[in-house]
Amino acid sequence: SYWQTGRPYIDGFQVSILRDPQTMVTQLEAGALDAVYAPPLGDTVRLKQNPNLQALVNPQLGQFFYVNQNVTLPLFQDKVVRQAMNYMLNRQRISQTVLQSLCGDPISLPWPQQSPAFEPAKNATYSFDPDRAAALLKRAGVTGGSLEIAYNTGGYGQEFASMAQIYQAD
Repeated sequence: SYWQTGRPYIDGFQVSILRDPQTMVTQLEAGALDAVYAPPLGDTVRLKQNPNLQALVNPQLGQFFYVNQNVTLPLFQDKVVRQAMNYMLNRQRISQTVLQSLCGDPISLPWPQQSPAFEPAKNATYSFDPDRAAALLKRAGVTGGSLEIAYNTGGYGQEFASMAQIYQAD
């Protein structure tokens, strides 16, 4: 008794909320689920190769990952130190290795390329340049020390851990 003739096209629609992403992927592969949203990135790469499945990847979703610095700490109150941290972040490496090139091109602006606020020239401001970062830290008088990287362990927890390890190594 739907108000439009010939519709709806399906008799039902059930949404399951699964807390464990591996359970979700396993159920998809076993045929217990018809579709999933946002499986772990590593699984997405593998699932894309399965001829029985179709992966729809939208690189313009506006998905972004960012690094915040606690500017209440004396170290990050210095703009030069914050700039150095931006030059130390290898966005390309993270995009290719951790995100498996599934999230579009890496950018350094807080909005996606399709946004009217996106300016290509400003996006090129912070390219990966560890020598420049070192020079900026030296200019700021930073000669050593350590800092703590904290990240969310839910959702993209494994990806966040890998990103933090790359940031630390670089």
